[in-house]
Amino acid sequence: MAVKKGPFTLKWGENTLAGIEEVKLEIEPEENEFTTIQGNKFKIQSALSGTVEITLLDTDMDALKAVLPQYHVIKTKSLTNGKAVKAEKGAIEFSLATCSDAASVKYDLDILSCDGSGTRLVSASSAISGVEISDNVRKVSVKFTAEPGTGKAPVQFLEKEEFEA
Repeated sequence: MAVKKGPFTLKWGENTLAGIEEVKLEIEPEENEFTTIQGNKFKIQSALSGTVEITLLDTDMDALKAVLPQYHVIKTKSLTNGKAVKAEKGAIEFSLATCSDAASVKYDLDILSCDGSGTRLVSASSAISGVEISDNVRKVSVKFTAEPGTGKAPVQFLEKEEFEA
């Protein structure tokens, strides 16, 4: 038996994510229940969904704009309150109504174990799922949702050869 052990490395697009406190992977089958005229019940799986939620301790501007590009406002652009962003690294503003291209950013999210094998969430988009401030530490939770094309798997378990360039 081969146990997949960490430390784990998470990669989303060109970004290697750091300062992660927790990772939760969820694979959920969708089932439809049918009843025959004889009264027999059948559950048939029709689809799978996959999500990964991470909790970041590393919540500086670089980390947040890497995982939440749809909320990043660059320097000299204005926030929704009309104030211009002055900082070189920009700002993060959690505004839901947007037509920007960043709102549709999708990459494979790879969770690599120390032996190089791993789990892939296919064509994942990101969204803020929570912010917690406790013990004088700000933590940001981000949920990645697999959005593969029709007929494509949302989650893959792969050996290290599949991740090598």
